Amino acid sequence: MTRTAQRLIGLDAARGLAVLGMIAAHLGPPHADLDLGDPSTWLSSSTVAPRSSSPCAPGSR
Repeated sequence: MTRTAQRLIGLDAARGLAVLGMIAAHLGPPHADLDLGDPSTWLSSSTVAPRSSSPCAPGSR
């Protein structure tokens, strides 16, 4: 097997694990701290915490 083929198989495996994780996150039981009657528990501070997206911007170095 060529190096490129091995890399593609690894990439496909990583994508597959990511999809399984997303399915589990959406279909699994809700977090213990979640209270649907209290909007302050809907989003964790890590979800809405301000952080820079400049490292992901095209052309950034």
